[in-house]
Amino acid sequence: MKIWILKDGDPVPGIDEGQRMLRSGIMAEYFNQQGHDVTLWCSTWSHAQKKFRCAEDKKMVLDCGIKINLLKSTGYEKNISLQRILHNKKLARNFFNASFQTERPDLIIASLPTVDFAYAGLRVAKKMKIPFLVDLRDKWPDIFVEIFNFPMNKLVRVLFNEQFAKMKKICSQATGLIGITESFLEWGVRYGRRTETDNDFVLPLVTPNNINCLAKKEKKVNQKVLDLLPVLEKSFVMVYAGSLQPSIDLGPVIKTMDKLPKSIVLVIAGASGLIEDYKKLAQNNDNIVFTNWLNQYELHLIYSQSNIALAPYVNKPYFTMNLTNKPIEYMSYGLPILTSVEGYLSNLIEKNKIGFFYEGKNIALLVEHIKRFFNHPSLLKQYSDNSRTYFDKQFDYSKTYSHFLNYIERVVEHEHDRCKS
Repeated sequence: MKIWILKDGDPVPGIDEGQRMLRSGIMAEYFNQQGHDVTLWCSTWSHAQKKFRCAEDKKMVLDCGIKINLLKSTGYEKNISLQRILHNKKLARNFFNASFQTERPDLIIASLPTVDFAYAGLRVAKKMKIPFLVDLRDKWPDIFVEIFNFPMNKLVRVLFNEQFAKMKKICSQATGLIGITESFLEWGVRYGRRTETDNDFVLPLVTPNNINCLAKKEKKVNQKVLDLLPVLEKSFVMVYAGSLQPSIDLGPVIKTMDKLPKSIVLVIAGASGLIEDYKKLAQNNDNIVFTNWLNQYELHLIYSQSNIALAPYVNKPYFTMNLTNKPIEYMSYGLPILTSVEGYLSNLIEKNKIGFFYEGKNIALLVEHIKRFFNHPSLLKQYSDNSRTYFDKQFDYSKTYSHFLNYIERVVEHEHDRCKS
């Protein structure tokens, strides 16, 4: 099959070295390994590093055979900004125009976000009369309304009316919906005002089971990380890795450090966002280390020295109904998890004895959970073993993507037969 994957914001295989491949890159690599012709469409702008990969449109073919089509756009500094809205719209226009200048695929898979890019994919698929699948990964455009309280959220909804209208068309007219959880799939079905069908699928955010081996391909290590490793070897280590946007609340975690034994070290591996605010809050505590952005091998080294991991998400619907990449990555290293978000993740880790939930501002409870692991090595080992076991059972890369490919082949065959009849 010839498969197009549309996703802006993910690391790009063969270009963004040192960054862990996310869902679109993993899809592209798996389909390619199974002998399919894969083209990944994205922009010239790197979402993670906030810089251009190249100045103009660029087509590449990797040594493995994956085709990369980079489309020029405007870029943006802030994730929620007018600049990003304009970037998304220009990327969508450029894709629509460029899509008819290349060979027609058998299938388009578009990730959400962004709404504009996915909507352009739907329009192209309808003109080409091919199946279109939308991969629901984020609650766009709902997320923009959810970050505001009444009455501002009502105004935001009016301002984003076009995005909501496009989203309804995407979910109602797509050949099939793909959800990262059953809750996300149900959300998309409701958006499309339709019923769930055999053309819909739940694909968890799985990563290759040999994630540690994959990380070792990139061996560039910052001197700060090298200097930190001997300290971590002698310490009890808590780690948070990821963005430092307002959807993450590390404030209570930082405040707990004054109430914990001095042999406990907190490593915060992230950049941008609220990092300066967090550094100011942590300035009097030498046991809090900010590493800034790390490549995948550097993260591998930090995770390998860590004892527990943190998922301090705010209680917004996107997180309460979701299991994001980061907790799955933590489980791949057998790390127990402490989270402040109710719902899907907290239920999962407590039911399977992988970690504990704490209310976001309840510092006393967070301290209690950390000390339980610190003071009871047998409990720490039990939860660590459970974490890795759950990852192996529920997020098996080969099994999950084999089922996913079978689903895609069935959808394409069914649509082909339908068009012939």
